[in-house]
Amino acid sequence: MSPISEHFALAGEHANLTISIPAGTVRIAESTDASVSVTVEGKDLDKVEITGVGDDITIALRSEKEGGFRFFGGANRLAVRILAPAGSHATIATGAADFFSEIELGSLRFKTGAGDAKITSVRGDVDAKSASGDLHAHAVMGSLKASLASGDIHLHSVDGSVDVNTASGDLHVQHVHGDVNVKSASGDLVIGRWTGTGFNGKTVAGDVRLGVPKGTRADMNVRSMSGDIHMPSSGSSDVPEEDRVLRRIGFSSVSGDLHLSVVD
Repeated sequence: MSPISEHFALAGEHANLTISIPAGTVRIAESTDASVSVTVEGKDLDKVEITGVGDDITIALRSEKEGGFRFFGGANRLAVRILAPAGSHATIATGAADFFSEIELGSLRFKTGAGDAKITSVRGDVDAKSASGDLHAHAVMGSLKASLASGDIHLHSVDGSVDVNTASGDLHVQHVHGDVNVKSASGDLVIGRWTGTGFNGKTVAGDVRLGVPKGTRADMNVRSMSGDIHMPSSGSSDVPEEDRVLRRIGFSSVSGDLHLSVVD
């Protein structure tokens, strides 16, 4: 079956993209003007609906059996290619489809069973829910909220807060500027440099590695029943007292370890 294509002129500068497919790939590249172009390849293209109202563009697979849109399941593998302006907002719901974005998104809501997401950056917030899919991104300029079963998240930086609930999925972020709240069963959390003022980590067996900048005055409330607590050695600091920042660090675990280090 030949690919299907649609083109929409936007009322504003950015699009609100909603994509719901069971499996396959979704790719977003940058358009040269205030418009959105959509091309879909695969089977059962007669069940694919592409609609545009104002700045709202929706791509979904309709299920004849259920008479509605199918967000998960099914064997239909679709290849969706989208050209959209940078700063567009994306809501992605898939069963096992992978998502790739070459543009800087305005915001991202990503819900998947086993699909992975690889994106450049997001100007606003990211809300991710994953059973086993992974999320890779360079920069999140807003906040990150995530719920993971076994999927992992790898980010370079988050400017806002981080709120993560995970079973066995891991979170790796090089730099977090905001406050952090994480709950984990066995998933590990690694933050290379944290410059927020409030950190709270609760795990069963998950480990936490946290780097704090020089000049931190730490208000600590940490404990682990059978895990280890590794603290940096106390010594003189070359940061004047008036320039030091109070940071509250809370950590509780059954058997997880806490590794706290001082970084530049």
